Amino acid sequence: MGSSEQINLLIVDDFPNNLQVLANSLKDKNYRIALATSGQQALEIIKESKFDLILLDIMMPGMSGIEVCQILKADEKTKSIPVIFLTAYTDTEKIIEGFNAGAVDYITKPFNDKELIKRVETHIELRKKTEQLIELNEHLEEMVMKRTNELNIEKKRAEIANRAKTLFLANMNHELRTPLNSIMGFSSLLEEAVLNEEQAEYVNIISNSSHDLLKLITEILEYTNIESSVKELNLSSFSPAEMIAGTIDSLKIQAIRKGLYIKNNVQENLPEVIADELKIKQILTSFISNAIKFTLKGGVEINASVQDIDSGKQNLVITVSDTGVGIFSEKIDMIFEEFYQVDEDFTRQFGGLGLGLSLAKKQADFIGGKITVESEVGKGSSFTLTIPVSKTAKTVTVKKEEANSLPQKLKILVAEDNLMNQELIRLVLQQKGYEVTIAANGKIALELAGKNKYDLIFMDIQMPVMDGIEATRKIRKLDHYNEIPIIAFTAHTLPEDREMCFDAGMNDMINKPLRKDVVYDIIIRYCGG
Repeated sequence: MGSSEQINLLIVDDFPNNLQVLANSLKDKNYRIALATSGQQALEIIKESKFDLILLDIMMPGMSGIEVCQILKADEKTKSIPVIFLTAYTDTEKIIEGFNAGAVDYITKPFNDKELIKRVETHIELRKKTEQLIELNEHLEEMVMKRTNELNIEKKRAEIANRAKTLFLANMNHELRTPLNSIMGFSSLLEEAVLNEEQAEYVNIISNSSHDLLKLITEILEYTNIESSVKELNLSSFSPAEMIAGTIDSLKIQAIRKGLYIKNNVQENLPEVIADELKIKQILTSFISNAIKFTLKGGVEINASVQDIDSGKQNLVITVSDTGVGIFSEKIDMIFEEFYQVDEDFTRQFGGLGLGLSLAKKQADFIGGKITVESEVGKGSSFTLTIPVSKTAKTVTVKKEEANSLPQKLKILVAEDNLMNQELIRLVLQQKGYEVTIAANGKIALELAGKNKYDLIFMDIQMPVMDGIEATRKIRKLDHYNEIPIIAFTAHTLPEDREMCFDAGMNDMINKPLRKDVVYDIIIRYCGG
């Protein structure tokens, strides 16, 4: 109802004189006024026209004003019309009855013109404001709904894009790691063969280059994974000593190739702790890889301890020190920036994307830790990770397994579709005297498991016909396969891939590229020494 619109009033009173008096009192206000002498007539008029205010006599023959008001308020079309009762009553109970029926006000007879006009104007104005608020509210609701729909559409597009990106990264990771697995695996076999000096040097170059390529692939994947997804803490109980020893073992060949020593100075009998082992290992891997990369002579040392702090809390402190090129003090803060390189000479000499320490910093921040650096140019650097942990009651002494303690005469089933990878893992396992059966997909692996009993199964995830997840679920339903270890052997490396494998019933997971020491450690762990 705009300010320039005509105001429609209905006056209802069974005395025509009262109607005339009321109409005369309001004639100067330029209202459009309709008159009714009974409740029934009033309801008929209301059906035909829209009114902004009704002046309604309480006492009328046939149908009282109270009844008329109740009918109006019960109708969705008329319930919002304000009703002012006209009454000669001064009885409080009668007035309250009128308010209970839905009236907004009352005017007592005989009428005072000024009071009448003021009350009518007040309620007309309230009616205007109410309608304006309703219109505004409807407009706001429409805007909110429109924006909500837009946001939902944007969210769905983002989810679709994120799923597509995740799928692309997973496929890219798989496709790159699969041929790299063959390159690195066969290179490691060649390193054990009898070669002349020139051939050994070629193999060494291939091996070093493939390790560098693997590091770049891992960093790019982890960087995009951190930027595009919501990360979660994966808390578990683990031995820091074992975790550090395993990380060192996975990287020591790089140090040996450069003629560097790598020392594990971790204190004995470190207590087990509860923390995010995977992220701590990723940070430690970055520290050690960088230390090896930027050290030309000497070596790398790793120290660790679990320190008690206030209120019964503990910190796991891991330090990686090297005798490398060192870092200028004014550049220490910058080394944690994405894609940062100290200078062009460093980039040409040492290579890399400048992502490793940036990723380490993000991981440390996420798990509530901090990284500190001490460095002197020409003498080396020390990187320290301090991370809050919960300590368990157990202590663990690191035990190093020897290759000759591997169990013999095991029957091992390998489900792998890539021909080169089939041949590689066959050779690695047959070196230790294992009986190896190859299945080109999950369906064949399931059929073979149904006919034979194997001591251990290596299961690729992504295979044609039947993938490793489905095959594992079905193998677990076979007789005698409830306790047989099934190990994921895959190029998929995302945390959700690991969770999917465990949900399917697998015991553990090995990432491609294949490393013999990791394969042998898994066999020792699940099949005994």
